[in-house]
Amino acid sequence: MQHFESTDPIQQVIAGVKKFQDSVYPEKESLFKALARKQDPKILFITCSDSRIDPSLITQTDPGSLFVLHNAGNIIPPHGTPYGGTGASIEYALTLLDVEHVILCGHSFCGAMAALLDDSKINTVPPIIKQWITYAETTRAIIDVEANHLSEEERLHLCVERNIQVQIRHLKTFPSVAAKLALGKLTLHGWFYHIETGEIDVYDPDAEKFIPFSNAYAASLAALSNP
Repeated sequence: MQHFESTDPIQQVIAGVKKFQDSVYPEKESLFKALARKQDPKILFITCSDSRIDPSLITQTDPGSLFVLHNAGNIIPPHGTPYGGTGASIEYALTLLDVEHVILCGHSFCGAMAALLDDSKINTVPPIIKQWITYAETTRAIIDVEANHLSEEERLHLCVERNIQVQIRHLKTFPSVAAKLALGKLTLHGWFYHIETGEIDVYDPDAEKFIPFSNAYAASLAALSNP
């Protein structure tokens, strides 16, 4: 049979669904049947809505492993703010799914962070987007102090880093997060994913800086090398 490839995006999606149903699903049928009635993820993965970020691809995990929350700029409005969808997903993951880890993952060349730094952009977006970005206003204030001497690309890079730190602080305002942290039943991870290289930097709260993935998880990686 002649192989057909279309440049029409929806045709590509249709072809992908057919491939999934014909070959991918049968290979993992037992997994999907087990997941049909129950999910038991141990990790909440919060990241940007950006189409270039695929948590399952980055982590090479199967369906059911990650409870994923996407939004523009991987922003976490503090507990009690009007935008409850993000908060509801966090509380669901912590209280009903009992996740043990939260990964908050920003990424290089983030459009939301670029808009945050550019008044000419933020003033032209719809009001709902402008309101959403205000939950990263602390990030903008930090960059205004720290990054005046940097190039535009360096400012954006630092903005993504600082936003990860700011949003982790917002995350800690949620009662379920605070309670689990106090009990030692939750670990928070701040990741910076570099789209262009596939590398990940991890925030080290003790050193108060981002360090390479291999350094942050050296013990775990060593255990994988020497089972």
